[in-house]
Amino acid sequence: MSEYEIITGTSVGIKAVDGVVLASEKRVAYGFYLLSKSGKKLFKVTDNVGLVSSGVLADMQVISKLVRANISIHEMEAKRPASTRAVAKFLSQVLFQNRYMPFLVEAMVGGVDESGPHLIVLDAAGALIEDDFASLGTGARTAIGIIETSYKQGLSVNDARMIAINAIREASYRDAVSGDGVDLMIITKEGIREETVPIAQPARL
Repeated sequence: MSEYEIITGTSVGIKAVDGVVLASEKRVAYGFYLLSKSGKKLFKVTDNVGLVSSGVLADMQVISKLVRANISIHEMEAKRPASTRAVAKFLSQVLFQNRYMPFLVEAMVGGVDESGPHLIVLDAAGALIEDDFASLGTGARTAIGIIETSYKQGLSVNDARMIAINAIREASYRDAVSGDGVDLMIITKEGIREETVPIAQPARL
């Protein structure tokens, strides 16, 4: 089975001047078989750091629980909140250690800490890159085109939210294994807010 049959769906991340927006559609598929229309691919790690993935949902869930548990222990030992990069580096180590029998996921970590907003992208082998925006999954090509057209330095988290919704919506129209709504995680220094936005069906002739 090819990579494109496994790393299904569409997820995006956008860094703003005052926060980070993570977003994903809700469709769960294996190949082109639809398993569910209500999957959740966004995971809260700390009060100010979140994770979004594309790929096999079971692997996403296992990784999110592993990261959340270990970061919680780290925070108790360090007696301070974990940084976004600390969360991403731990996830990178988990993915790298399992590279010969890998978790079938691509992931992004977004958060706001003492040094400001950060968005960090990881592949299934644990490669780690910080960027202003990114997209994962089978709908990534369409989504990244929408983001690149609209993104500019210094945009607000509210603007990033609208761009993320548009990117997921357009990808869902063109990717058979993406769709059924947009889950959003808006991360600012005040904390994390989650919401779900329905995807209207495109008009047909």
